[in-house]
Amino acid sequence: GLKDVVSSLNRSRLINISFLEIVDFITVFSPSGPKNARATIITGVNHVRNNFRLDGAREIVGVADTGLDNATICDNLAAAGANGIPVPCVFANIHPDFVGVVIKTVDRSGGGNPADSGGHGTHVAGTAIGRGVGSPQARGVATGSFLVFQRGFGTNAITEAAGYGSGDNKIRIHSQSWGENVGQGIYTANSNGLDLVGWNNKDMSILIASSNEGDDVFPESGDMIYTPGVDGDGEIDGGSVTWQSISKNVITVGASENNRPSITSTWGTSGYRAADLGVGSTYTARDGIARAAGSVRFGQNPINSDRRNNNPEGMAAFSSLGRGFPLRQDQLNSNNVYRARLKPDITAPGVNILSVLSTQPGVGPGANLTNPPDGTNPNVDLYQFSSGTSMATPHVAGAAAIIRQYYREYRSHGYDATGALVKATIINNARDMQGQYGAGTEAGRPAPNNHEGWGILNLSGSLFPKERHTTLFFQDGINLTKNGDSRDYLLRMSKGDTIAATIVWTDYPAAANSAG
Repeated sequence: GLKDVVSSLNRSRLINISFLEIVDFITVFSPSGPKNARATIITGVNHVRNNFRLDGAREIVGVADTGLDNATICDNLAAAGANGIPVPCVFANIHPDFVGVVIKTVDRSGGGNPADSGGHGTHVAGTAIGRGVGSPQARGVATGSFLVFQRGFGTNAITEAAGYGSGDNKIRIHSQSWGENVGQGIYTANSNGLDLVGWNNKDMSILIASSNEGDDVFPESGDMIYTPGVDGDGEIDGGSVTWQSISKNVITVGASENNRPSITSTWGTSGYRAADLGVGSTYTARDGIARAAGSVRFGQNPINSDRRNNNPEGMAAFSSLGRGFPLRQDQLNSNNVYRARLKPDITAPGVNILSVLSTQPGVGPGANLTNPPDGTNPNVDLYQFSSGTSMATPHVAGAAAIIRQYYREYRSHGYDATGALVKATIINNARDMQGQYGAGTEAGRPAPNNHEGWGILNLSGSLFPKERHTTLFFQDGINLTKNGDSRDYLLRMSKGDTIAATIVWTDYPAAANSAG
């Protein structure tokens, strides 16, 4: 009968065995990971870490948020030790997942205390770089990277972070899981500010959460490429990404469901803002109108009865969407015009993500920080579950750190990978999600679309494609400075060969309140 054999072999013996008639196939063995490798399995992160020894080593990830556990002010970014590697800060009392990891903390609120009294920032940082010391189930993504943490949000935080350090010891990845429920889909002065940071720091990858304003309440305008939504039509309405998410020189991250099928709560009974969903409650949508029961956030099927956490091929209902974006002339009609760029750019799991719990006194699971009843919480004193595009964004930030390490170690590109190259790598082989409500709806539409962007993160496919005879070619830092400039490439291809080309550039900021 058929048998699986696991063995460690050198190259010559492997080749010899492959010619044996009894051998059906040979593949890389990837051992089963811990339970919170669920999100990192979905995105291919586990495969890259386990089989190619890439964990974001030597990269520095910046996070701006509510605070970091029990951290105090520290600045060791310039205190390089052996081989120029920064010397980690030493704190009197810090979560074990951050020991030997943090190299700088800043309190932008002016109080001189970067600690986290809310829990959000600690959870976000853990997803990006947490070591999983208290439990490997809760490991973050870039488990070899350093962390610079800023308490406080805003465009200015990214501007300041870009100026920290020098040479190899600089922040080249910055993750912000924050948003303002204003200016959905509008390119504002703040959008311009974010794009200016990217323009002035072309080696920096800026990760922004798409926001959590998805709903099935607000009637869509006539410029949607897909069937215009109506109040309660059973599909999440477009145009809810906020001003920071619409920026050009950022990577905007949406949230998919996770893979915890034993959790039975549905979007209709346990939405992101559960108080808005009870009988007799009201829900204030993005147009500022308070609607009564019967017109609640996720009031209609198939969303209402859908389990929140059982299908990573579907979007989290709360994940903010961009406007419909026609990509071909034949998709246009008299009611559909080009109005906005495609957002989000990429999707990652964002429902019931297990990560670090701040050990600050009084911090614990809050309204959307509940422990799902599937037996996976390894230590309620050290970890907790949380949901939101806030949780998906640091996941992609950690992947960006691994991508930078890949270009440094596998492609001899040093520390010179631009933010445009990192973004291109993330979206080039992103996996088109199947959706969960049928073809032609939600993420079931062909990618790219305004639900999933270019697809769900597929790190293993982006860096190490499984297809035979696949060549990954890149060019970085090409300057085309005037109209008519071009660059030619000669490709030798055989009949039946295919090519996937992704071009990403850092664009000059547009004027506020323009089309962007």
